[in-house]
Amino acid sequence: LQQLHFIVCCCANFIRFVMNDCKSSSLDADKRLTVGSSFRWRVGYWLTPKKIKKLQFERFIEKCRIKGIDLIQIDFDEDISNQLDVHAVIHKVSDFIVQAKEGDQYAASVVEKLEKFEKEHPEILMIDSIAALRVLCNRFDQYSLIKDVCGSGPVLTPHFILLSDNNCKANLEKLAQSGITFPFVCKPVAAHGTELAHRMQLIFGEHGMNDIETPCVAQQFIPHDGVLYKVFAVQDKIFISTRPSLRNFTSGEYPTVMFETQKISKIGCVSELTKRDSEVHPPDHSSMFGDAPRKLITEFSRRTGLSLFGMDLIVEQTTGQLFVIDVNAFPSYDSVPDFHDLLCEFLHESLQKKWSSQNTTADAKTMIDSGIGSSGADSDNSDSEKKLKAIRLRATHERRTFSSDSGSLAGSMSLIAFEPDRNRIKRYYGIPKACKFQSGSDSTVSER
Repeated sequence: LQQLHFIVCCCANFIRFVMNDCKSSSLDADKRLTVGSSFRWRVGYWLTPKKIKKLQFERFIEKCRIKGIDLIQIDFDEDISNQLDVHAVIHKVSDFIVQAKEGDQYAASVVEKLEKFEKEHPEILMIDSIAALRVLCNRFDQYSLIKDVCGSGPVLTPHFILLSDNNCKANLEKLAQSGITFPFVCKPVAAHGTELAHRMQLIFGEHGMNDIETPCVAQQFIPHDGVLYKVFAVQDKIFISTRPSLRNFTSGEYPTVMFETQKISKIGCVSELTKRDSEVHPPDHSSMFGDAPRKLITEFSRRTGLSLFGMDLIVEQTTGQLFVIDVNAFPSYDSVPDFHDLLCEFLHESLQKKWSSQNTTADAKTMIDSGIGSSGADSDNSDSEKKLKAIRLRATHERRTFSSDSGSLAGSMSLIAFEPDRNRIKRYYGIPKACKFQSGSDSTVSER
């Protein structure tokens, strides 16, 4: 009886100690989300020098510092595993994704390192997913995705087809089968990463078929009164800016026109390709869009998990139909007021959402089966163990990837262990015969 009494007392003290220790660990973890605490977020970033200059990224870094977020520049020439003790990573490697596919070894190394880190650390917030960016880098894949997202409206995408070679007869058949008529625009398959990515051709008739530079994506030209609507998205927040665009063209015996979209659509651009009759004023349809752009942006973000992207919209001259003709990863945001404040607030909210979700999940993981009176095998099948296994299965099932229909920024779930101090437990309370400590997917059985 004395031995039994001693065992019961030890077990009671042990359980009480474990519960207090787990509670203390949970409180310590929650402290990092408490406003006014000394905790600071750490965010790794990688952008090209050109992008850093264009975004005035130094100003953004200072905004984040005031907000309690420290940004650390990633050096891919060094081992990134030693640099990325971070809560999130923000980057733009879309150019490198294309360059890697074209054989650039350095670009391939950068993408491989970042993609490996993303796969090995799903608990880290990645802005944005490499898998989603790959789709945007290929125009045919991008347009196929947009077509699927748009469905039957209210926003549509122009007809398009991939032209792989210069077989004029076969290409004319492909165009006819896809419902594409003259004139149409030929765009490089690669949407980023090369000087040619933004060089387009306008084909007016069969006589211009030999001019087509393949492989390319042929997209139906939609007369749109020379007005382009650039939509900048920061997750579900959107901003619309008007830009010049190609004037209304018709089919005919005109020579093939070569142009660069970045120059044509630049603010203040004056060109023969964008010039309209002096008495015709460009209409501004942006106030008539209603919720259509917002709904499209929200659905696109949900389907892909992307947060920082832009869309190019046009309005058909005769019908007023809204079309999306391109999507860009991490655009310039040069027309967005207070962009640095907006991006900083988005980053802060995303960090809180991601890590508070993981802390909530971790609370369930603090359950520990004492295993009293059971063998190690029996302990594996205890109620507590079954609950933990169910939680893991549910977390794995709910982990959202790009291919799922419910992809989102904070979709990934991860279980975090708040482990008691084993040495203190041994020293003061001893260990029951089969006490199981859970840490991630590994487990150990300690015996006194």
